[in-house]
Amino acid sequence: MAFTLLLWCSVTAANAQWVQQKKEDPFDGKHLYIAVTASGAYGFGVRCEAGSDRPELILITPEKLDSAATNLLNLTSPKLVIIVDDSSPREVDATLSTGDEGQLIIASDDEPVAALAAELVLARKRVAVAVAAGGEKFHKTQFGVSGTKRAVGSVVAGCKPKN
Repeated sequence: MAFTLLLWCSVTAANAQWVQQKKEDPFDGKHLYIAVTASGAYGFGVRCEAGSDRPELILITPEKLDSAATNLLNLTSPKLVIIVDDSSPREVDATLSTGDEGQLIIASDDEPVAALAAELVLARKRVAVAVAAGGEKFHKTQFGVSGTKRAVGSVVAGCKPKN
């Protein structure tokens, strides 16, 4: 998770364009692919391990919570809500956790995430993301699409299992 946060910090300084990176684990040679963007104090991205068919969507918020609070909130079955361009909002099951500095992180590797990641590659207008819990939506944020084709496309390509 620290790598994700470090890359997100570099994006906040890069005017909210999507950026991507591939990181190799020196111990097992596996690659982690990640594409992230920022809007204000929020970060949003897609990541996966090479050869996996289960990418993960991640929303990083400025809200600070401790692990006891996130554990309690996870009991409400939170959802990550995503709108790509003018599509209908889609919800995916999500898990809340905290980053190294206590910031709230919402992640999902739910089944529909792979299709959503492929859709992000084609985004032309916007990507809107929120967290749904207890019948309410929180952390509603829109992200730009500049660079999605290249950045998210490289993650999607890297995630595909090798035949």
